[in-house]
Amino acid sequence: MALPIPISSPGGPLPDRGLTKAGEEIAIYYWYDLEPLSSRSGTNIRAYCPKHHSDHQRSLSINASNGWGQCFGCKQRVLIRDWNPRLASALVRHAHEVLKLPALDCSARTLRALPPTSPDLSKPKRPAPAPKAPGLATVQPWQEEERRLLHTLQAEGALRLERPEAWNAQAYLAARHIPLEIALTAGVGYLEPGASERYQQKLLRRWEDRLVFPLQAAPSAAAGGLVLDGYAGRLLSSWQYYPDEVAHKKYLEQQDKKRWIKTNPAWWFWDPIDLPQREPVVVVEGPLDRLAVLASGGFQPGEILALVGTALQSRWLAGKIRALLLALDADQAGHEASDRIARDLAFDHLLVESCVLPADGAGGKDWSERWRRRGDVGMQALYVSHALLAERL
Repeated sequence: MALPIPISSPGGPLPDRGLTKAGEEIAIYYWYDLEPLSSRSGTNIRAYCPKHHSDHQRSLSINASNGWGQCFGCKQRVLIRDWNPRLASALVRHAHEVLKLPALDCSARTLRALPPTSPDLSKPKRPAPAPKAPGLATVQPWQEEERRLLHTLQAEGALRLERPEAWNAQAYLAARHIPLEIALTAGVGYLEPGASERYQQKLLRRWEDRLVFPLQAAPSAAAGGLVLDGYAGRLLSSWQYYPDEVAHKKYLEQQDKKRWIKTNPAWWFWDPIDLPQREPVVVVEGPLDRLAVLASGGFQPGEILALVGTALQSRWLAGKIRALLLALDADQAGHEASDRIARDLAFDHLLVESCVLPADGAGGKDWSERWRRRGDVGMQALYVSHALLAERL
C-alpha cells in the first residue's frame, strides 16, 4: 500500500494521519490550524491547501456541516476533527493499527496539535479563549488544558475500553449489564490509575480510575459553527464492595472523593451529529442512564440524550426533532426538572411528555439501577410511554 509521506509540506500545520478501510489516507486537521488560511460563506469554506502550500488560490474546499474537504490541486482529502470527532478518531485509530504508527505520546509534540496550546510547554503562553455559548462561565486556562489533554487521549485511543488496563471499567459495566459494545459505540473511555505519572500530566490525576464520558453540544452561531466538547468522569474506586449506586455514593463521600466530575465547559452525553432515526427523543439525567436504555435494546444512540447536569437548550434541537420524552430520576429534583423543562419548551413547538418511574418495588431512582436490578421488566414503563408518544406524531 503506497501512502504519501509526509502528508503536509514543511512549515505547514501538521495533521493527524487517518486511514479509511479502502486504504485512502486522510489528513485530519483542527479548524484552528486552517482558519487563518481560509474564507467562509455559511457552510462552504475555501482555504489555502497546507499540503502543497497553494498561495495563489484557495484550492481546498471544506464542507462545515460534516467536516470533509478536498484540495482540487493536489487531490488530498481532509477531515476537520472539530466537526466530525467520532469519525476522525476512528480514522486515526485505523491508521495506527494498519500502519503501526508510534503509540500515544502526551509530550509537547503531541499536544501541539490541540488548539490553541502553546507548542513550547516549558514556556506556556496564555491560550486564546475557547468558543462558548451565551451565559457560559469563564473557562480558566488549566480547565482548557485539562479538556485538551482528555481530547488527545481519546483521539489517540488511549482511553479505549478494550485495553487490558481498563479491566476495572470492563468489570463495572458487566456488573451493570451494559455490553462493552454499547459503551464503545457511545464513545465511553477509561483512564487507569497511574496515567498522570506515566504521561507526566498532573491535570490527569483527578481523572484516574474513572469512566470517561464524551460530552458534546450541537453547533451554534455563538461557537462559530463548531461542535463543542467536554467530558464527565465517574469514579470506580471500591465499587465491587458497594454495587448499589446509593451505597457507593455514601462511601465515596466518607472518603472525601467526588463520584462525578466534569470539565468546564461540559455539555450533553449525546452526539448532535447522529440525529435520531425515529422520535420521540428520550431525555435522561445521567450517562449511565443513557447506557442502560441503549443496552435495553430498540434504541439508537441518537434517540437517547443524557443531560449530565446541563440545562436543556431548545435552540440546539430546533428544526431537528419534534418530540421529547422526559425520563428523569424519580426524586424531587427530577420531578421539578421535568416540570421546568416542559414549561420552558411550551412555546418551542415541541411535543413534550414525561415518563415517571413507577413505584412498583423494582427499586432504584433512575433507569440505570432499574436495568441493573430487573432488566427488561424494570424498563416497561419507558417502552410503553415511548410507544404512546410515538403514535401521536
